[in-house]
Parts: sequence; structure tokens; C-alpha cells
Amino acid sequence: MKRRAIIKGLGLFPLGGTFLGTLFSGETLRASPISTPKRNLLKELGVRTFINAAGTYTTMTASLMHDEVVEAIAQSSKEFCMLNDVQDRVGEKIAQMVHAEAAMVTAGAFSALTLGMAGILTGTNKEKVKQIPHRLEESGIKSEVLLQKGHYDGYEQALHNTGVKLIPVETAEDVDRAVNEKTAAMHFLNCNAPEGKIMHEEWLQLAKNIASLLLLILLPMYLRFPTSGNIMIWDSVLWPSRAVKHFADPKARVFLWVKRIL
Repeated sequence: MKRRAIIKGLGLFPLGGTFLGTLFSGETLRASPISTPKRNLLKELGVRTFINAAGTYTTMTASLMHDEVVEAIAQSSKEFCMLNDVQDRVGEKIAQMVHAEAAMVTAGAFSALTLGMAGILTGTNKEKVKQIPHRLEESGIKSEVLLQKGHYDGYEQALHNTGVKLIPVETAEDVDRAVNEKTAAMHFLNCNAPEGKIMHEEWLQLAKNIASLLLLILLPMYLRFPTSGNIMIWDSVLWPSRAVKHFADPKARVFLWVKRIL
């Protein structure tokens, strides 16, 4: 007997429909949907991907994100909140982790330098905040930043965006001659340290000798948390770090934290 005939016959019995409904649920009888493959946006846009054997560089989209990072982004994207509250709470947490007085997350190393430099120039003075990057000296804002010639590597533009004038130096004697009442900061690009004549410790000491200065350091490649013998014993006052990329956090984010040395 054919299967069609059996099913037709069962339909004549009172319980036939119930039996069939139990045996063949709607989900079973319904054709299984064809799974739609996930979109590959990079492929759609014609963007070439590659195996990164160089490191965590912003121009190479920094890090690949861990699943828990992606999950955190997905979860938090489903609710509204005040962005300043997020920045404040996250900053407090990072500051605790790195033993700093304050910290914040920025849009990248370049952004961190611009924001950090702006903070040095204005402090909490709202009128000064409104003034930068225009006519700093007329507003009573210090306007010069010392930078070793070997540390010009493109990042200096981030400082220049605040309106400051960059003063190139090479030796400790150059620093002594260059410092004046307009000097706002001394910038040190860590990855270019071998290109300069003044190394980290001496540069920091020169800054400490000038009680009115804040030291701005870019640490572009790595981070170790404060422990004995750690890089943090240098106690830089303003320290932008791309280390967040090594934690496989969102692309191109940078920590900016403050630690007092004066």
C-alpha cells in the first residue's frame, strides 16, 4: 500500500488528525529555511585582508577583537546611557588598574595627544578651552612645546592642532636655552627614543627641574602595569598609551592617564 493511501485512510478516523499532528508537527512538515550566509562587508567593499605579522598598528586596524569584547559591545549597544557617565566610570576603572590619578579612553594615539595637550594648555578654565587653537599667547596660554629633532615622526601634528608652536631641540643645553615663560610641555615619542640624543630618564629629569612644566609622553608600542622595576617608575605626568590594542579591545582605542611627579 502506498504511503499516500495510508495517510488518507488515517484521516477518516477521529483521532487520525491528532495522531498526525503529534507525529508530524508544523515545524517538521514545514520546509527547512535555507540559511542565508553572513555578509562579508570587507569583501563586498573590495578591501584586501591579510595576515598581520607586524604588530598592533592603527593603520592596520589595530587588534583582532576577542569574543568577549564583541559580546560586550553587542550587549551595551542595546541600551541608551549618558556617554559622559560611561567615560567617567571607565576612566575611573582604568586609573585604578594603572595606578594613576585619572584616565580616559580616546579615539587613538593621535587623539590622545591632542586632548592631552589641550588639557595641559587649559586645565579646567572654560574660557581657555574656548580659545584654543587660536591666539594662545593673547589669551595668556602657554604656547610652546619642546621636542627632540629625532622625535618628529608625524605625531607632532597632534600637538600642533591645539595651536602650540613646536620648538626642536637636540641636547640638554638646547633644552635649557629653549625653556621660557611660554613653555607648556616637553614631548617625548617613546618609539623614536633611539633617534634622539636625550634618553628617557634624562628627559624626565630635565622636565622635573622645570617645576612649572608637564611632561607629555607617547608610549606607542606596549604597556606593563606598575610593578617594581617597571617602566611606570618614570611617573610621567601625561601618558597616552596604545596598549589597549594589545588587550584586543575595540580598534584604535588609546588610554590616556595622568600621574603626578611634581
